Amino acid sequence: MAEGTTKRKPYMYLCGTPKQYCSGAQSPLNAGMRGASSGKTHLSPEGAFSCHKKYLVVVLGFTPGDDTRSLFPPADGSQGTEVRILTKATRFGARLRNGKEGTRNMPHVRGHHAGSRGGCIVSS
Repeated sequence: MAEGTTKRKPYMYLCGTPKQYCSGAQSPLNAGMRGASSGKTHLSPEGAFSCHKKYLVVVLGFTPGDDTRSLFPPADGSQGTEVRILTKATRFGARLRNGKEGTRNMPHVRGHHAGSRGGCIVSS
């Protein structure tokens, strides 16, 4: 490794939280993703999970349920009446890989399989 460079993790994760509420680090993204994401990423799926859950509880007013993944809507009905169940923390977030130069992040899955592995809901 050249002097002055740092070794990056091979994958980063998007949480889908609006930029002003996201606790992730600012990261360069592929040009096709810049409009759909805040540009902030997390080092692990667990980090993305806790960031999004905190946004739902603190900002939108959801109430945590009995387990770590279920959230009950606010009593005022502003976010609907359905209970939200988040994906388990170890599988949460949109997985991004480094680009060829290692300077920008892009979707992990490429080609015709890109739409078949789920996605990330981006809150606005």
